[in-house]
Amino acid sequence: METSIFFLKFYGYFFFLFAGALLISKKGMKVMIAASKDETHIMFTGMLSLIIGLPVIILHNIWTFDVLGFVTFIG
Repeated sequence: METSIFFLKFYGYFFFLFAGALLISKKGMKVMIAASKDETHIMFTGMLSLIIGLPVIILHNIWTFDVLGFVTFIG
């Protein structure tokens, strides 16, 4: 259960800060849209997603229909 709480906090803070930064900065939004059209950026973010998400699935492999399953699904 400690691992679940850690991952919930991690993803909560991450999504909150990331969304807040994009909502506050119009320049950041434009940069993000421009970067999404670049193939190298897409490959880099894909690898970064694997680096962040794979440990979540390895350490927290619980597939249920509650908060614990949601953490694994996000990972």
